[in-house]
Amino acid sequence: MAAGEARLIVMATALDLEPATGYAVRKHLLEQGAGEWGGLSVASIYSVLRTLAGHGWLEELADPTGVRKDTRAYRSTDAGRDAFQELWRASVETIDSSRPLAFHVAITLTALVTEQRYVAALSTRLAQLDERLGAPVPAGLPAQVENAMVLWRALAEREAAWIRATLDRVGRDAVAFGFAPA
Repeated sequence: MAAGEARLIVMATALDLEPATGYAVRKHLLEQGAGEWGGLSVASIYSVLRTLAGHGWLEELADPTGVRKDTRAYRSTDAGRDAFQELWRASVETIDSSRPLAFHVAITLTALVTEQRYVAALSTRLAQLDERLGAPVPAGLPAQVENAMVLWRALAEREAAWIRATLDRVGRDAVAFGFAPA
């Protein structure tokens, strides 16, 4: 898993649970299967939390329960919430066929973004997909590359159709998506 994807997943979890101990973040992510679908290891969760705190995106606090003096908890900072929004936007708007995990995670985080941001980011991605799909396939490609291009185009067509359907669903029933308040 790339650093940006790990930061997005861990930051989203910390925001959702805050204030949260590292153990609570780890437990939540493992219960969600992040080790399997995201390749996120237990050790990397703690490392990412320290990195986010080092960037000033999370503030370290003493254990909020007061039970264990050596336990740290994390709470987002204004800079962290801004950074999360930027990570989220970039994860939705950046098309990388070889690494779709960030996009797949980002589209599940509607509780942490507004409807307006969600629609704008998906619309930007859709415009990029439409532009790529409108471009001709280069002539003279080796057969195996041309075959891969057929797969990539089919995936892009399916994704564009999914985005159109999702934008339509949001327009009809935004409440069902559980967006963050504007």
